[in-house]
Amino acid sequence: MYQKTTTQQADLEQARNFLSLLSSEIADLIEIRLLPSGQQFFDKDLANILAFIANHLDENVCFGVATRKSNDGSKNGVSHVTCLWADIDWFLRTIP
Repeated sequence: MYQKTTTQQADLEQARNFLSLLSSEIADLIEIRLLPSGQQFFDKDLANILAFIANHLDENVCFGVATRKSNDGSKNGVSHVTCLWADIDWFLRTIP
């Protein structure tokens, strides 16, 4: 179950700083993905990315650590990996 969250202007400034640190040397696309809708957004311009995030504060906002060559959010679309990360998907399941 997803919880609705809210953010303040200061949080968008933190998002700007964080994303610019990860992608400042790279001119490729940054992927933003919304949950639970699954909507994807790809852009190079931080102002456009922050505007998209600000317009979707009713969802959980995720970002792709790897920059993208095109609007392909799969591993085939990866252009550059700018840092290391761990991806842990946790689903509630009933175990017999």
